Amino acid sequence: MRTTPQTDTSLKPQADYYIEGYTTLLITLCMSVTGTMMFKVLPLVVGAAAESFHLQPHQLGLFASSDLAGITLASLLAPLWVRRVDWRRAGLAALLVVVVGNVLSATLDSLPTLLTVRFLTGIGEGSATGLALVILGDTRKPDRSFALSVGAPILVGLLGFQLLPPVVRQWGYSGLILTFAGIAAGIAVLTQWLPARGRPHAPLRAVGQSDVRAVFIALAATLVYHTAQGAIWAFIERMGKQAGLDAAFVSNTLGIAVVCGFFGAMANVALGVRYGRVAPFALAAAAQCVALWLLGDHVGSAAFTVATCLFQFFWLFAIPYQLGAIAQADTSGRFFVLALAFQAGGVTLGPLIAGLLIGDGGFLSVRLLAAACMAISVVMLASVGRMRK
Repeated sequence: MRTTPQTDTSLKPQADYYIEGYTTLLITLCMSVTGTMMFKVLPLVVGAAAESFHLQPHQLGLFASSDLAGITLASLLAPLWVRRVDWRRAGLAALLVVVVGNVLSATLDSLPTLLTVRFLTGIGEGSATGLALVILGDTRKPDRSFALSVGAPILVGLLGFQLLPPVVRQWGYSGLILTFAGIAAGIAVLTQWLPARGRPHAPLRAVGQSDVRAVFIALAATLVYHTAQGAIWAFIERMGKQAGLDAAFVSNTLGIAVVCGFFGAMANVALGVRYGRVAPFALAAAAQCVALWLLGDHVGSAAFTVATCLFQFFWLFAIPYQLGAIAQADTSGRFFVLALAFQAGGVTLGPLIAGLLIGDGGFLSVRLLAAACMAISVVMLASVGRMRK
């Protein structure tokens, strides 16, 4: 944080100061990936757990969702503490929970105990990631910082799929989860270079009802938007299979699409907010609707490739604008961290609703659901912009 030498270690925030510096940004981005690190290589984690613990499919489902449940709870609780504590100590404590949880997970052989430990580890992951997002929201250009935080986990996932399979083959689940513990421990050491506090915000008692309404409409917009994303992304492989496309081709295409998502986040970094937030977000939603149109029941290989890459590119291009709108609307600086829970809720809700809609007629109802959700989210985000004028 840019401060005078006399106040460098003080917890008293400076009203006209933003969090700045490449070192702080890099450390914060490293901390932000702790909550998504496991999910970016989730197939490897689930496969290793299945082999080590001989789990059935329903047990694997519980295992895969246990961290997410802890992350969601952590983000719901974060508004109570995120502006009231020393961020260095909070970041260190959260990452130590992740380290201890991962180390314990490598030593357990009881599924109920493992699920409990993974849930508690998720609380640490969610606390660290939520705190990182709050710090990024206090930078001078939060939208660009958010775009970097969206792209960083993808880069981690791409590296993970290249570097971690030999670890799994050699040491199994324990080796993989201890690797996660080591990464979290390394990041924990760096938390002492974080700012102790961020920019000052209005106390809750001074926040008007219109401001509270604006931030929760922005949060609801991201939930609706991620409902659309979850509904499509969960079944996009099935769409390709129903169209008669080769399974290997579909798998390779989805891998390429993930890379396109990284470039979508980087495109957001380049564009910033020179055209505001609503217009680029509306453009992203429109482009994704084009992708939905291409994903017809008889989609060909070329159209499927274009659709999946277009969908993923603009998904990650759009997210920073949503986060920026939430951060701008949150005059108290406390509710923004709820974005994690609303995003997770949407991604979880989307496949549940889509599963109920899929019938013998194919995936048309799911595509219409996604298009409607994206249109609604654009209207909601635009209304937040009008409320903040």
